[in-house]
Amino acid sequence: IDADGTSSISAGANAITLTEATNDFTGAVSLSNTGAKDVSITDSNALDLGTVGVGQNLTVTTGGTLSDSGVVSVPGLATIVSTGQTVILGDSTTANFGSLDFAGAAVTITEDSAMEIAASEATGALSLTASGAISQTGAIDVDGTSNFTAGANAITLTEATNDFTGAVSLTGGVTSLKDANDLTASLTTSGTTALTAVNSLTVDGTVSGATSDLTTAAAATSFGASTVGRNLSVTASGAVSDTDKLAVAGTTTISATGQTVELDTATNDFTGAVTVTGGATILKDANDLTVSLTTSGTTAITAVNSLAVDGTVSGATSDLSTTAAATSFGTTAVGQNLSATASGNISQTGALDIEGTS
Repeated sequence: IDADGTSSISAGANAITLTEATNDFTGAVSLSNTGAKDVSITDSNALDLGTVGVGQNLTVTTGGTLSDSGVVSVPGLATIVSTGQTVILGDSTTANFGSLDFAGAAVTITEDSAMEIAASEATGALSLTASGAISQTGAIDVDGTSNFTAGANAITLTEATNDFTGAVSLTGGVTSLKDANDLTASLTTSGTTALTAVNSLTVDGTVSGATSDLTTAAAATSFGASTVGRNLSVTASGAVSDTDKLAVAGTTTISATGQTVELDTATNDFTGAVTVTGGATILKDANDLTVSLTTSGTTAITAVNSLAVDGTVSGATSDLSTTAAATSFGTTAVGQNLSATASGNISQTGALDIEGTS
């Protein structure tokens, strides 16, 4: 079919199958049917969807850009095959899909309801916006940057084989994201947030709300400027570090056995107690700091105001050094030397066991 103008195709309660590879619809194409019948359309070039209301599933295959100029409503699965091409849907009109999967280059889809994504791929940038929750039933593979926007709604992208090569921006409520490789994530979330990467993780942004935690699990983990409304929990099989201020309103738990922990930005602010399990460790706080240590390398703790510290720094060559105003030691064991520098009182509430000099 070669149509230079607009096309309107209605099939009542029947299927629509227009899948010849050489079809060329120059104008907008409107499609409608009813019942549990599918609609499939192929265009060898760009395709503009007009008003689309189908009874079940929609499959669209294009050799050029896919766009829409009318309301698109698909109660079932929308399958978009525009490999290597730009996809822009729902940016200026209403689009609703029961679920969708896509293959394209730069892909931008806006849905005025919840969004459910089946196995999908974008070789360029991906931007998905929903008025409801964003979830998935299949893996997402994106070579460029990714942007997920769900307002205050949940974002749940926890397929273990997801692969986000470029940076990921997340705006939502309760949020969970997994990546089978490296992950760089920037957060604007208002609910408890969990990030998992098989390899390295780089994270920044804000997790707001007095009951909103941030949990990370990865190999090496690096924090840019980050604010957490309640508790932070970090599990790492590699180094844990920061490149900018880390502010945590609740408790902080770092689990990185045998790994370097360097949270040494001077403006860090850990309001609640900090628990560190790691190797060589550096920790700084611009205010008061309470910290419990299970470290196996030389450890340095700095607080601008008061410091309360306890725990174990193990290893025959592992020192503990502290710098603060008033400093209080709970039950503390140090494998080698202890150095405490204070502009206020130094006191203890538990036994000190120092193998080296003090």
